[in-house]
Amino acid sequence: MAGFQLDGYFTDPLVPYELASTPVMAIPGLSWFQPAPSLIAVSGSDVTQLNDRAGGAATLTPSNTDREALYAADAPDIGGSALHFDGVGAKQYLINGSGLDTTGPYTVSLVAKYVEVTTASPNKMLLGSAGNNWFLGRTAAGNMRLNSGTGQVNVAYDESKWFSVVASFDGTTTASVSISGGAPVTGTVQNLASSGFVLSGISSGGGAYWEGYINNVQIIDGLDLHAEANAARLAALHAFNEAVYGVPAG
Repeated sequence: MAGFQLDGYFTDPLVPYELASTPVMAIPGLSWFQPAPSLIAVSGSDVTQLNDRAGGAATLTPSNTDREALYAADAPDIGGSALHFDGVGAKQYLINGSGLDTTGPYTVSLVAKYVEVTTASPNKMLLGSAGNNWFLGRTAAGNMRLNSGTGQVNVAYDESKWFSVVASFDGTTTASVSISGGAPVTGTVQNLASSGFVLSGISSGGGAYWEGYINNVQIIDGLDLHAEANAARLAALHAFNEAVYGVPAG
């Protein structure tokens, strides 16, 4: 995979990955987090805050002072920066100010690569909420799952390489998940209120943590990008992931 080290805001429309960012930046309700040097605060090798590339007030901050992921300036197989969840302790970030409301339409997306689970638990959470009634992550069966209450959507994928995941909800009962630009899988989920959203390196069960890398976290409140009306926006997101991270756009 060939990638790019990103820093600051995109300014040169002639550079392919900067050109690819333009339609993504135009998506309403977007909060966008990348560990580029100008968008993060670092203490030693620990990332203590990520700021919104889309220019909003949203942030990612550690849920505790010992829960920071590491800054990886040159993540394996991607050629750019990433958050390194090292599998040592509970690495977790609070998602602040994104406006995410799981009772209405939303989309969440990120680029990631799992390395290993350092304890017996095979479950690997990426995004979650207080009480875990809402989460996105890898299951023991090796699927990517969006869970909302008693409903869930499961998608098979190849976790031996970097992948992108886009998970969305239409605001009523239908959720959709697509991996690396593939066709979305849909299912029926509960429409329920969740809060306390986190970006997480924690596996299910006490004391279980996974190792891997995360980049390009996007939270879009108020839009289901898998809806037909948002097809161009979803295509723009996939095109950006392919241009910058080498993840297939479908």
